[in-house]
Amino acid sequence: MRVSRNFVSILTFSVFLTAAFETTVSAGRYKDFKVIKTKILGVHESSVLSQLAFKSGLDFWSLPRNGKNAILLCEPQQAEEIFKELTRLELRPEILTEDVSREIAEERFKIDQINSAKLKVANWENFMTLDEINQYMDEVVANYSNIVSELEIGTTTEGRATRVLHISTGPGKPAIFINGAIHAREWIGPPVAMYAINQLTEFYDQNSAILNSVDFYIAPVVNPDGYVFSWEQDRFWRKTRSLNDLNCLGVDANRNFDWQWAPDNDMCSLVYPGTAPASEPEIQGLQSFLQEHTEITFYVDLHSFGQSMIFPWASSNEQSPMYPELMRVGNEAANALRTVRGTNYTVHSVTNGGTS
Repeated sequence: MRVSRNFVSILTFSVFLTAAFETTVSAGRYKDFKVIKTKILGVHESSVLSQLAFKSGLDFWSLPRNGKNAILLCEPQQAEEIFKELTRLELRPEILTEDVSREIAEERFKIDQINSAKLKVANWENFMTLDEINQYMDEVVANYSNIVSELEIGTTTEGRATRVLHISTGPGKPAIFINGAIHAREWIGPPVAMYAINQLTEFYDQNSAILNSVDFYIAPVVNPDGYVFSWEQDRFWRKTRSLNDLNCLGVDANRNFDWQWAPDNDMCSLVYPGTAPASEPEIQGLQSFLQEHTEITFYVDLHSFGQSMIFPWASSNEQSPMYPELMRVGNEAANALRTVRGTNYTVHSVTNGGTS
């Protein structure tokens, strides 16, 4: 089924938050992996490095963009060659992390300390397992049943439900959809989504004007299988967990939507888009939900990291028909964040230097 114009016309933002190292039991497999950062790139430099990024299959955490540093993860056997190539391109590379496994182990220790103090649930300064996220969602539904209901929008390859909370004071209003962890390893997305749930429910009295004007659908984790795997097996796992072949599992769910889908035969790639549009049950459920709920006019997809707000198009260098409105909304949001938090977010389209 092709994506409807309703789906395409939703104001869509991917918000890239700031978080890099977290943890899992997989620290050992990243022994001596390096994190390398380039200098701040110009237009030509970002173009050259973008070509290198897509040809090499390297794991760029922050893709090349004009006015920003590029940051990438390197296997030990690649690091020296990549460092030399970046130096040859006059990109002034520097090693941010000599051994990623140490960073992972340190974060594991910090999370275990917090968990041992029984501060696991609704603690916005710590990352949460899927079980802890589900426990919090259950508590919200039980405690605020007058404005919160739960929906399940699909079942994953491994049989997990994709859960959405609907926060509403009544019908007839436009709605905002927020999701996190479409890329499994981006752990900061779920706490941000749950913080929004917390503010809209526990602090309803202060935010009643918002809920009198708009509904919210919030899905903290839309790639549950990958998210669990990133906690239990491989900290930097990004994709779903569907079976492609015995050596390479998973699909980049962000590239699996039935909109300008492009095939790729490299099943091991971090950005492998799947065997067909909407091949993944996670995307089938999410896409159908967005198509069916025509009241949704704004979609926020939480990612990490980089402090950017990016919007379509990703499939074309042409500007979206909604480009002026997207820039206006993005700039207003960035200004509000700067005023409240002192953080600086850039606003731009994907093809004007974004990442997905």
